[in-house]
Amino acid sequence: MKDTQVSRILSVYKRNANILITGALIIFLGFLGGCISEIPQEVIVYTSHDQIHSAPILNLFQAKTGIKVKAVYDVEAAKTAGIVNRLIAEKTHPRCDVFWNNENSRTVVLKHKGVLAPYRSTAAASIPDQFKDPDGFWTGFGARARVIIYNTDLIRPDQAPHSIYDFIQPQWRGQFAIANPLFGTTASHAAALFVFLGDAPAKHYFLALQANDVVIAAGNSVVKDMVASGEVKAGLTDTDDVNMALLAGKPVGMIYPDQNAMGTLVIPNTFVAV
Repeated sequence: MKDTQVSRILSVYKRNANILITGALIIFLGFLGGCISEIPQEVIVYTSHDQIHSAPILNLFQAKTGIKVKAVYDVEAAKTAGIVNRLIAEKTHPRCDVFWNNENSRTVVLKHKGVLAPYRSTAAASIPDQFKDPDGFWTGFGARARVIIYNTDLIRPDQAPHSIYDFIQPQWRGQFAIANPLFGTTASHAAALFVFLGDAPAKHYFLALQANDVVIAAGNSVVKDMVASGEVKAGLTDTDDVNMALLAGKPVGMIYPDQNAMGTLVIPNTFVAV
């Protein structure tokens, strides 16, 4: 990837990071203002968004409001699933005020299980309807894309994979990684493929990945680290993980896959009241 391309990507990432911080803080304030009738001394926030990104926003909220934030973070290996299962277990005696999810598929699961409380934040009025639950149970923001990451020391740009289907080809046997598809945004990606392709084609795809010796990593950030170190040549991860590698000066490139076919999956963060 050329230096000008890297600079452009990082410029966009830094700008979007500032938007994420501002937007998350505004929506967070809106949620608390609407969900709680009296100003609380403490608010409990469960979040599956990476602590490196979510903690500064929660700290900023605490500094601006004087309300103590007690945050419960998820671990990378069980991303999202751990906190979602905890919320389901706590349904009859909730301990969480706001859940900040790093994706939206399991947020929908929580809605269907009756864990969430509906709330339409006025702070989210400008967010397009496609990123909000029609019944007011969740609000999406800070979307990321599912992308291909590749090691630029090992692969030329013209050799890089441009489709998720490239990873079932023989030349990529054992040379690519994905996070465990039971957790986090990789689970959302898998669910979207089953909806888009249909059960049989999606199952065939994942079995083909397995047959081609896909490396299953503990999380998307681990996929990024494996590619950056050259342990594997390429993988599937999220835009924020690739951008962190670029900021650290790692030899990686990023491709939005399947631009001439089904396109790239975009996954928003979601805020919900519990």
